Amino acid sequence: MRECPTHGDLLAAYALGALEPDEAAAMRRHIETCAICSEQLPSMRSLPGLLDTVDMADVPPPEPPAWLEESLLDQIARETPRDGGRRERTRRRVLAGALAAAAAIAVAALVIVLSGEDEQAYARASLGGPSGARAYARLESVPAGTRVSLKAHELAGAPGNRYELWCIAVDGRWVSGGSFRAPGGEAEVVLTAAVGAGEYHRIVVTPEGTRAPALMRGKLQY
Repeated sequence: MRECPTHGDLLAAYALGALEPDEAAAMRRHIETCAICSEQLPSMRSLPGLLDTVDMADVPPPEPPAWLEESLLDQIARETPRDGGRRERTRRRVLAGALAAAAAIAVAALVIVLSGEDEQAYARASLGGPSGARAYARLESVPAGTRVSLKAHELAGAPGNRYELWCIAVDGRWVSGGSFRAPGGEAEVVLTAAVGAGEYHRIVVTPEGTRAPALMRGKLQY
């Protein structure tokens, strides 16, 4: 992919809103006259949306690319000794662009992985509870019924931190998907429930062995 020789290292940072106001204004003026940047900006604008689709706890902290130090030193070296303010702005610009690019790569990679996993899922669900507990579930068909991959955060309220997953069938039956532990309120488990696609539309998490209180619940998205 072509890169603008003068502003290419700032395009990702501009799309993510990581530039200072004066730099962002200058970048807008540049994009109006640069065919390369104006062509690439629409794809860069999807980066904030990608950030909203994933749990940032799953994304490792972005590390600047290996070329960052060399590029940074090279650009600073071209500044005159008296241009201290300009040298600092150059350092911040290069660093912002590199970190934005690294973050975009990390998020895009995670979205690709999640998309590949979801190809095997017949439904998904986002769960939430009054205490702030939340979870994401993927559901796949298996010979025994449905495999539920559940990732939960901030669960509380169960003795011994033991919980039970329930699938609520369309006829009102509660079908247990099994129990699990969540030390510190966190869990990443795989459970199996004897239900098939279309037989239920909600899943609920409660303390083990009881149907109340409902700590989290969510509606399936087929």
